[in-house]
Amino acid sequence: MTLGTYLATAVVRQSRKHETHGNAYLVDLDTGQHRRVIEWDDPDIDWVGRGRERGLRGIAFYQDKVLIAAHNRVLVYTPDFALIDEIQSPLLGNLHEIAVEGSRLYLTSTSFNSIIVYDFEFGRFTEGFWLRYSRLGRRMRKMGLRPTPRVSRFDPEGDDLPPPGGHLHINSVYRDAGRTLVSGTRMGRLMAIENGQGSAVGKIPFLTHNAKHYRGGIICNDTSQHRIARFDLGLKPVEVFDTPAVDMSNVVVDKTNKVIAVEGFARGLVVEEDGLVVGGASPSSGSAYRLGDPSPITTVHLSDDVMNSVHGLARWPYGQVSF
Repeated sequence: MTLGTYLATAVVRQSRKHETHGNAYLVDLDTGQHRRVIEWDDPDIDWVGRGRERGLRGIAFYQDKVLIAAHNRVLVYTPDFALIDEIQSPLLGNLHEIAVEGSRLYLTSTSFNSIIVYDFEFGRFTEGFWLRYSRLGRRMRKMGLRPTPRVSRFDPEGDDLPPPGGHLHINSVYRDAGRTLVSGTRMGRLMAIENGQGSAVGKIPFLTHNAKHYRGGIICNDTSQHRIARFDLGLKPVEVFDTPAVDMSNVVVDKTNKVIAVEGFARGLVVEEDGLVVGGASPSSGSAYRLGDPSPITTVHLSDDVMNSVHGLARWPYGQVSF
């Protein structure tokens, strides 16, 4: 069985103004061939910090459009990667993952603790969901507990909008069985939003990316542990998949000894129903696994720079690719 071709986006940490700070690659996991299809060097971002507003992020597809999130907009490309449009709103900030169902595009607006919905049929933003902890929830979170955030529905083109603030660091969204599934590095739970109401699906480690409800449990990038992991809904480990050999001495720190980049930063995840799992890591790479085997079937390295880290990952839907 073939593994297929994937589109991966990446962030280049600590890059400076007028330098490339984001990339997109097409990757054939069967042959190992790959090519960079986008170099992103938008200078009009906040350059403070290690990643911040740098790079290219989540990936989705709508009809013949390739959708790639930048920090405050969605870039719309043709399958040949000609930029044809941008989707913007003042409510988009520090975007992470995005997802499409039908004509609706779901976006994680991390800077506003929100999920924003854009409908291609109407050409506008139609719905939003603001997530936040209550005061009690904030105290519980500081104690290392996992409170369930409150959810409020709002009109993203109306007057009553959520304030800026990213204390949940929402980084993942997708649709499943009529529900919107949401998670973030500081949430400790995979949440479902249905009919405007939020509920907990199951526990996840803090500092995770790409959490998905899968085979009765949860699979995610357990980023702080440099691995992909499956858990039951109570956070009991079921199975782990190690990122490619990690050299823990390959760490970049700033003048205050704060970690800027590290090998094996696990982010970007595709999970197929047949048990194929594809994950990204730093330095930018894509690895394929099968359920039941912790070692990768194959790994394709896209960069040897630990600052260059995969962000988004998606199976390519438009047929054969020339490399």
